[in-house]
Amino acid sequence: MAKLADKPIAMKIVADHVEEVSEVADLVDRLEAEADRDIAAGSVTLRWGREQIALVKRAAALIGVPYQTYLKLVVYKQAIADIERTQAVITRQALADSAGALAGVDRRRLIADLRAQREQDSSGRPAQKGLGRGRPRSE
Repeated sequence: MAKLADKPIAMKIVADHVEEVSEVADLVDRLEAEADRDIAAGSVTLRWGREQIALVKRAAALIGVPYQTYLKLVVYKQAIADIERTQAVITRQALADSAGALAGVDRRRLIADLRAQREQDSSGRPAQKGLGRGRPRSE
C-alpha cells in the first residue's frame, strides 16, 4: 500500500468517466469497504476512574477474556435482563388493568359466551354439534 501512496496516481479522463489503474480501484474499493464496516460497528467511549477499570480488568482476567470483551458481554447481558424485567412489569400492569376493567362482569357468563363463540364445551374441548348438551349416550 505504501508504494501506491509514494507515487503519483495516473488517471485518464475519458468522456464522462475516469479510467483508473486497477491497483488504485482495488485499493479504493477495499478502503471503502473497511470504512463501511467501521461505521456499521460503531464505538463507545467511557470515562472511568482507574479503580473502576482495575476492577473490570480483574473480573475479566478471572474468566479469561480481554476486558473490552468482558465489558461488552456484561453490558449486553444486563441490557437483556433489564428489557425482560421491564416487559414483565408492563405485562403484569396490563393484566392488572384489564382485570380492573372486568370488575362487575359475570365471569362465568363471559367464559360461557367465549366458549360458545369458539364452539367449545364447558371443558374447553371442541363441542360436538347436533348431539344436544353433554356427552353422547352410549347405546
